Amino acid sequence: MSPTKSFLVAAIAAVAACSKSSTSNGPTPDHIGVAPAFASLSINATQQLVATVYDASDNVIADAPVTYRSADTTIAKVSSTGLVTGVATGLTTVTVRSAPASATVPVAVSGVKDLYVIPDSTLLVGAQTLQLVVTAYDSLGNLVPTPPVTYVSRDTAALTVSSAGLVTRHGVGSAYVVAVSGQARDSVIVTALRARVRVSTSGRTYGAAIFSATRGYVTLVDESAVQQVNLTTPSTVGLPVVVGSLPSCVAVNAAGTRAYVGSQNGDGVTVLNTATNSVAGTIRVSGNVLVLQVTPGDSLLLVGTDYGQLYIARLATSTVVDSVAVPTTLGLAMRGDTTVFASEVFSGAVAEINLRTRQVVRTLSVGNRPEDLVVSTDGHTLYVANEYAGQVQYWDLATGTMAGSTDLPGWGGFGMARDPATGLLYVSTSYFGSRVHVIDPATRQIVRFILTGHTPRRIAFTADGSAGIVANEGGWVDYIK
Repeated sequence: MSPTKSFLVAAIAAVAACSKSSTSNGPTPDHIGVAPAFASLSINATQQLVATVYDASDNVIADAPVTYRSADTTIAKVSSTGLVTGVATGLTTVTVRSAPASATVPVAVSGVKDLYVIPDSTLLVGAQTLQLVVTAYDSLGNLVPTPPVTYVSRDTAALTVSSAGLVTRHGVGSAYVVAVSGQARDSVIVTALRARVRVSTSGRTYGAAIFSATRGYVTLVDESAVQQVNLTTPSTVGLPVVVGSLPSCVAVNAAGTRAYVGSQNGDGVTVLNTATNSVAGTIRVSGNVLVLQVTPGDSLLLVGTDYGQLYIARLATSTVVDSVAVPTTLGLAMRGDTTVFASEVFSGAVAEINLRTRQVVRTLSVGNRPEDLVVSTDGHTLYVANEYAGQVQYWDLATGTMAGSTDLPGWGGFGMARDPATGLLYVSTSYFGSRVHVIDPATRQIVRFILTGHTPRRIAFTADGSAGIVANEGGWVDYIK
């Protein structure tokens, strides 16, 4: 090669070398500053990391390429632009790199410490649904956006809840819906009813009876009236019918043609024609009427009073034909067509009466304050709602001894009825707890409760158990089947 040619090759190589050094060997990253230097965030919350790259002389390298990497993406993940997102509770690090420099940022992700569900209680009627709203805070008091929450219904037969917190009525009853996020939880109590119908805006609804598959009556104590209700399409039927003052009890005959309404103010018993929803007559008795019972065959009406007498009236003539000396009576129940049980509310006893001889043949000392009574379908057991004992008692009628009891949380035990379809007992607690307990008499366990609010009183079912209602002193009727 000639000297001239060698010089040209060397010159070209030198130029190329100088060009390569100025492109790839510009300012070299020496260290990186990251703000914030420590990231603390909640689950699903985000934190933007801002990286500044410097050379050895502390000059900022404006266009230096930067990468981000999380050491544990199950705790926190980071985007290519440095946006950190909390995934789960724990500690990890994010490495910020601009070769050959790097920096490490500690990341702490806080879980949910406090969880609150809104509302804290609610009523679902018919096809209504409820969307729960959850607010969550971490241990630092920071709001946790969209926290991971699991929802559970404690009684799926009454109501269900979706994974997103939508509560839907499935049956009838009250249940807690629990929201859980990590170790934090809160709950809301939801009551599901077939329907609630307001029948009075100014008075108390007390007595209840059903006379057909589609119709029933409730008494309006402060309005001296009764109101007919529709069971199929929950609603009132017609206008209230005026009866004796302070009507607190109503009974119907098996044929469903007559309803009998007792007055607690000395007006006796008003007889209603259910077909025309009108007054058809009156049965006069002494004292205040507290409870009524039509005997099988629709021949007699038993009238419990505070006058010390259980009156026996013949329905064909609407006249009293006899009476039995029984103290103040608030509950009556039949076994067959010859035996009646009457609760003596102030003496803590239940009288067993033979209707053929019209004599008290036995007294069961149940104690406290017995209210409503129900006889088991086999006739072997008497169920006693005992208000002041806070129990439902089970009395063996063969031995005349108490065979067990079911304690009612919050006490009470006033109205009681058996669902003919299931055999379950429904027991109202009046002003003790404002609820109706559903009891399986076979196991003597409460299987469900219905938080009615206010003061639930008498309970009634259709003959086939297809519908049931509860009268409430709040002025409404709850449809529980």
